[in-house]
Amino acid sequence: MSGSIYVKLFEPAASAKKKTTVAALATAGQQPPVDLAYVKRKLQSQREKSVSQLESLGRMFLENFSECTGISAHYAATDRDAAGIIGDAVGAGARLFANNSGTVQEIEESLGAVGVKISYNYLEDRNIAENRLGHPWLFPENCCDPAEDWFSVSKKFPLPGGSSTKRCYDATALIGVNSAAAADGTMFLLQHTSNIEKLLRSRRIVFLVAMEKIVSDQKQARFQTAWAGNFGLQNILLNLQKDTVDKRDSRQPLFPLKKTELKHGDSGPEITVIVLDNGRTSLLKTPYQQVLHCISCRSCMRECPTYKFFGKEKGRYPQLYLFNFLLGKIGDIDLCSFCNNCSYECPVGIDIAKMNSLVKARAHGAFYRAKTRLLGNAELLGAVTRATAPFAGTVFANPVFKLMTEKSVGIHRKRQLPVYDKEPIRRYPRLEKPSRKILYYAGCWAGFFEHSVYNSTLQVFNRLGIELEVVRSRCCGLPLIASGEVEAAKKKAALLVEEFSRLDAQADIITTCPSCSLALKKDYIDLGVKGAEQIGGRVVDIFQYLLDLPEIKNGKVTFRECGARLAYHLPCHQRVQDLGGVAIDALRLIPGLEVHDVNRGCCGISGAWGQKKQFYDYSMVTGGEVFAGIDPSQYSAVATECGTCSLQMAHGTGMDVVHPITVIADHLQEYKS
Repeated sequence: MSGSIYVKLFEPAASAKKKTTVAALATAGQQPPVDLAYVKRKLQSQREKSVSQLESLGRMFLENFSECTGISAHYAATDRDAAGIIGDAVGAGARLFANNSGTVQEIEESLGAVGVKISYNYLEDRNIAENRLGHPWLFPENCCDPAEDWFSVSKKFPLPGGSSTKRCYDATALIGVNSAAAADGTMFLLQHTSNIEKLLRSRRIVFLVAMEKIVSDQKQARFQTAWAGNFGLQNILLNLQKDTVDKRDSRQPLFPLKKTELKHGDSGPEITVIVLDNGRTSLLKTPYQQVLHCISCRSCMRECPTYKFFGKEKGRYPQLYLFNFLLGKIGDIDLCSFCNNCSYECPVGIDIAKMNSLVKARAHGAFYRAKTRLLGNAELLGAVTRATAPFAGTVFANPVFKLMTEKSVGIHRKRQLPVYDKEPIRRYPRLEKPSRKILYYAGCWAGFFEHSVYNSTLQVFNRLGIELEVVRSRCCGLPLIASGEVEAAKKKAALLVEEFSRLDAQADIITTCPSCSLALKKDYIDLGVKGAEQIGGRVVDIFQYLLDLPEIKNGKVTFRECGARLAYHLPCHQRVQDLGGVAIDALRLIPGLEVHDVNRGCCGISGAWGQKKQFYDYSMVTGGEVFAGIDPSQYSAVATECGTCSLQMAHGTGMDVVHPITVIADHLQEYKS
């Protein structure tokens, strides 16, 4: 074969070399604006096309090495096959030095079975490790916003000749490839430290290429790798797999620094290239094909509240967690709390949360699933506590009852279950000349457990002269969707869509619960419920609706003065609808009211998830960051839209928690058109 096949190394461009400090990262926000919507559309289109040609692109890529002297190229059907190829090449007892690649981690267990060990040295350059931050809210504003020129090719290494230097490290490197071009065999790597460059100067190199990382040509591979770097930039300082440094076995050797001379006539390092299938082709004709669209930017882990609990063996970040479950490497994916942050953050539109909900239930038996359906039945809880209203609160707070509930249903004994609200639901006379008409879906929380939210909503719109037609209070089914009980959720969804269809078919629909809003807008459509798209297109956030009213925009609506200070917590299901900040903007219509955005991510409850015995500790660790951001001496109360978030915030802070609509209702003055 004439010419060389190249490995091209992407790293931050010269203008971004000082990215190892947080202050320098903030300069990303000063870069020329990028049309991210266009970039994401292009990436999604490219990934869809590449995955549809998965097998043919894999074959084409391998053909480039068929006549290369010094390079052996292989297709590995399974992780065991890949480990066997590597074991034969390096010998039992060998130690490989690897980059921090999910593909490498995918075969690590099988490598151990053939006597080959791996050392990860991604953080040997400690300047990044020492400057990293633990949470996205600690970054300066606009920090790490993707920019067109953040990443570029800095070096290229010809194969099989390797580096131009005649000295190399006496080591065997295992390198997971970020993307590869089927047309000419070029492989692209992404580095944030000097680790990969050192690995490329090893005496023996194994390149591991996951099939879905192969694209048509160099242009596509360059684009994909550069934007994997751009979208993953925050994760350089966010985590970088903290346990690699902090929990590394002190006996594990660092990368050997001793270089050896290449002998005269030596063509360079020994090269092995492996294309790894490992179940990927089997996913092509399933509802989970989309998991292969991943570009390994790890954006999905940025706001994930539970990835820190996955551990290396489960997959470390949400996409890999799901992928490992689909491969049968782990028994369940119950650590997914269905916050939907992963789907929201993914630049190529992989709906990880949706796929998780489709597969969750299949990991469990009938008894576990029966308990899950019981936990997700808010209507039953509302009905039982309503029937026993004089005694329900006392009984539910009894330690013996709590212990029994923990043993039988699985709700942690420290949780306080909501009970039917004894506050009567108000009735307002029909408006003679309403300015407009909308539908109000209260859901189970306002309809059963917090009537002040229900009553406040009616009060606000009555004062504004807007007719509110109330949809029957029933659960939207999202707790069932979250736990994988898809068929049961479909039945609830169909009943609710039928209820809406009997009412005004043109009126906007408002809710006071972010989870209900998400279910109506997105999840019902995902479930394939008939009529769901027509309903979802009419759902409007209650605070966005208020802010868009001409009466409020032109200042004709007035509010009483308020001297309170509120700490506001943004629910995940509000965030993933691009509605972060609308409740704060609505609250700030009230003169004198101070609202502090806590902005510390998920509170940890995630509906029924954090109430379960096995996840209580995880939920409190996650919520601990949010609780720590609220000093009870500085605020009158906590405000949040989500019912279960309000339970968690009260539990974790000991403070009163209010729904923003109740604050608005208390301060809205009479309005006359």
